[in-house]
Amino acid sequence: MADQPTMTPQMQTSYNTSPSVGMAVAALVCGILGFCFPPLGLVGLILGIIAVIRASSDPVRHGGKGMAIGGICTGGFSLVFMGPLMVAILLPSFARARELARRTACQANMRPLSMAFVNYAVENNGDFPDDPAKALARAGISAKNLECPSSGGQSNYRYVPGWSTKDGANKPLVYEPIANHGDEGVHVLFLDGHTEWVEKTRWAKVVEPYEDTSVPISPP
Repeated sequence: MADQPTMTPQMQTSYNTSPSVGMAVAALVCGILGFCFPPLGLVGLILGIIAVIRASSDPVRHGGKGMAIGGICTGGFSLVFMGPLMVAILLPSFARARELARRTACQANMRPLSMAFVNYAVENNGDFPDDPAKALARAGISAKNLECPSSGGQSNYRYVPGWSTKDGANKPLVYEPIANHGDEGVHVLFLDGHTEWVEKTRWAKVVEPYEDTSVPISPP
């Protein structure tokens, strides 16, 4: 039999192993996906840099240098261009969510006011006070209850005097300036004690007729 050729260690290494390209592929994929989800662009950028360093220092074990560079480029571009775009798209949503949270807090502020005025009316033959301080002082209302979060910390709720429980349930007792919520609407406390969000389209009918007779509610 003919002698078998002898393989050197270098030949065995090249024959038995092939360069790993997994990290380079991951870098490229993450870089491309970064155009849809920018944080993945950052992952692709980091993986690409690591893959390039590995391929340069040990090309026998690590390959895919071109794909790694592609991951760096696509990841970098996705961060530079898509990041600000995503922020511009999401900021209005965040602002809207914050305003809705402020509306909830504003409505919660009116609940203790409702209890204070209703209790006063019960004790005074159904008549609400001519001065809101008469009801609020007895109920322990704090200045914080009179601040709408959207008003910049100002106590600007207004009170409509002269009502009695006999005047019906749908008359406004306490309301806030429409400017508090960007002219979109206001929270209104009605004579029966319930609080309701009144859109701007209804504000002119429900609240505006009492603007001249209403008085500001001062912190106790």
